[in-house]
Amino acid sequence: MPPLPQLAPLDAQDAALATELHALLQQAYMQEALLLGVDPSQFPPLQHPVHALQTGGEDWIGAWQEGQLVGALSLHADADDEAVGCIGALGVLPSEQRRGVATLLLHAALSRQGLGRPVSAQLALANAPALALFAQAGFKEWRRWSEPMAGQRLRFVKLLRRPS
Repeated sequence: MPPLPQLAPLDAQDAALATELHALLQQAYMQEALLLGVDPSQFPPLQHPVHALQTGGEDWIGAWQEGQLVGALSLHADADDEAVGCIGALGVLPSEQRRGVATLLLHAALSRQGLGRPVSAQLALANAPALALFAQAGFKEWRRWSEPMAGQRLRFVKLLRRPS
């Protein structure tokens, strides 16, 4: 098994990094669309252009393995409460999954937020691997809802990890 990737802040305003990040997220979101049974051509995250990453204002953490971006996570203030940090995106190249990259990124994000600040995340209920990852990190269900997406109603859950 290769060594764990190196983590570093990722400047999504940099055109070359934004392009690499976009390519990674497209692969991760394609996999998620298929997992959820959603037509990828109608899956909103797959419609985001590169420039949306450059102007989104999120803080990104990247995971690099031998010079290649293999995972990334974004953080921003939660829309429901600015005192709560929110994980906006977490993607790992399909070829690098099940190697601890997402766990490493998630723990780095939680450390970055500090022990005294709650952190949230929103997930599709059908995304069992992501739900398990967040549960292992101490996230608990906060609320559920459903919304139309790609010709069907998808169920979502908002998770919250309170300070310990």
